[in-house]
Amino acid sequence: MYQIKATLRSKTDSALGGVTIQFPIHRKEYDRVLEQLKPLGIGSPFDQDCQVETIDSHYSILKRLEETLVELDELDYLAKRLDGFDVGEALQFQAVAAAKGISSIQDFINLTFCCQQVTVVQDFRDLEQIGKDHVMALNGGCISMEELKATDFRKRAQDLLQNGEGKITPYGVAYNNGMELHPLYTGGPFPASGCGEPLVVAFKPQEGSEENFLFLPMAESRLCRELERSGVIDPKNFELCYIDQAPMEEIISSLSLEKEDIFMLNRLAEVLEDIPPAEMEKLKAAVYLTEPDTSEKFLALMKKVEQLDDALRPLSTGPSTLRLYMPLTAELFEDQFDYDQEPEHLEGCELYQYVEQIAKAPEDYRGPEEAERGIMHWYHEEDSVNEKVRSVVFRLEKRDEQLWGVAECQLLRDLTTKEMDTLKQYITGQASDGWGEGFEQRDIRTAEGILNVHLWNSDGWSLQTKEELFGQQKMGGMDLGQSL
Repeated sequence: MYQIKATLRSKTDSALGGVTIQFPIHRKEYDRVLEQLKPLGIGSPFDQDCQVETIDSHYSILKRLEETLVELDELDYLAKRLDGFDVGEALQFQAVAAAKGISSIQDFINLTFCCQQVTVVQDFRDLEQIGKDHVMALNGGCISMEELKATDFRKRAQDLLQNGEGKITPYGVAYNNGMELHPLYTGGPFPASGCGEPLVVAFKPQEGSEENFLFLPMAESRLCRELERSGVIDPKNFELCYIDQAPMEEIISSLSLEKEDIFMLNRLAEVLEDIPPAEMEKLKAAVYLTEPDTSEKFLALMKKVEQLDDALRPLSTGPSTLRLYMPLTAELFEDQFDYDQEPEHLEGCELYQYVEQIAKAPEDYRGPEEAERGIMHWYHEEDSVNEKVRSVVFRLEKRDEQLWGVAECQLLRDLTTKEMDTLKQYITGQASDGWGEGFEQRDIRTAEGILNVHLWNSDGWSLQTKEELFGQQKMGGMDLGQSL
């Protein structure tokens, strides 16, 4: 899911038109983006040569970047930083940006590192919650159990509201709490900040220079750009210092950076990113026994582990099934010809009584082109998700006297965390704007009237596995799409 969608054009020749890009840019899309920008004469790794024509983002404050100049990778770095924000941080970011009048890309980037210190109040009636939010902001987003029990949050809220200097913004009243905007980014190398990448590598571009950071994996063309903007003269001859805050620290601890080539290390990070959790445990055992000291040896070991796993895997092993659950809602129209009537809104527990009428509806709506792969027929990305997911079909399932929508996925291989996120995003889009949009217009006749069933709704909707939604207890639900 994109954080920012921006239309960029040349600052000197608007007649060349613009290019619309979604940020963050996936590493596999990076080269294509550079090719799109080339005819416009923009996309330099050094200059802010991209004029922002329009911004589309749920961070509405970023509309202030329209008609400003940015560098491509700056916008991408900002989007990656925002991609890791939770709802509270997103609110803090927008409120303090509005309060301080921030409008430049550099200040927006620097704000992502300190906005968490600000308290934002939207509902003045809930003093307990205001006090908790304020204490959390003052303590770096965390609080001990002892302090949680001992603190009078209502009193802390009252002190803030009576004595604090709040500023009214469209996002709530922002209390600065002494926050300072430090110039961590000034237009050169980006500040150290892993955004979920397997490897964050510290390096020195030249002897005696300060440490910079690379967030691997990235497109090789981007790696060259990052080295260039950091002042590296010879990509084959500069100092790799250490791997910082690596999620893969236990895996790569045997590597000797003195022997490393940054491009081979980037290739290793790319492969590590795509390993499913179950396969990672096997790799840890192999690394413990062999202790590879270079990326090249590491990749060779991974290949051997994969070959061994293929040899031991039974030939009869078929696809595994993954079920992702979503809440259902519906409207019931008593008279299908009365277009002015107010329909009755139904939740999943109320739809349970109509199970026989709607059980076959998803199967009946499915088109002939979806017979083999379901909605994966419409998935046009040439990526690992397309390779691993054989099919996805929408079905219905009853559980605990409630009717649920289910995306039933046939998997040829286990998915990585990122692949699972990609699949969930795709299914969400199909449930809301694609397949589901057409399905909800299908009239389902009942004795009480006409039902229009929604796979997606905007209030409290989620897409979760059985374990995420129902907990770890044993479930005995029945898949109505197959059994009725």
